[in-house]
Amino acid sequence: MKRLQSNHTINIEIPLQMANACFQSHNAPGNNCKDPTRGAFQIPTGATFEDIGPNVQDFKVTYFKYAARKAYDVHYEFVDGPIWKCTCPDFEFNDRLEQKTSCKHIQACVDKINGTTRTGGNYEKFLVEHIH
Repeated sequence: MKRLQSNHTINIEIPLQMANACFQSHNAPGNNCKDPTRGAFQIPTGATFEDIGPNVQDFKVTYFKYAARKAYDVHYEFVDGPIWKCTCPDFEFNDRLEQKTSCKHIQACVDKINGTTRTGGNYEKFLVEHIH
């Protein structure tokens, strides 16, 4: 029996998932950003790492909703392509470094740099208050 090999690439587009975030000042513990009184946002996760330039950058992302920790560290560098890292459980448990895909904390850092807007309230203000 002869086995045939193929040089064809199959591209499958996987839809991005969405993760919620909201202002700490308007979300009671245990509420998980359900009906906050000041802004609620859906931030996509699973996007391919985005190139934001050659400079190493570090961010402190504080509070997106009551979760495992109040803050996560996000790191960016460019080594033969963009490399992002985050200390959140989603990044670690979903093998995002190996897959080169973003968690919501990384995506929000990209959004802040790119001036991205999202529905749900004043997203730009949210990014200023929560990403340092």
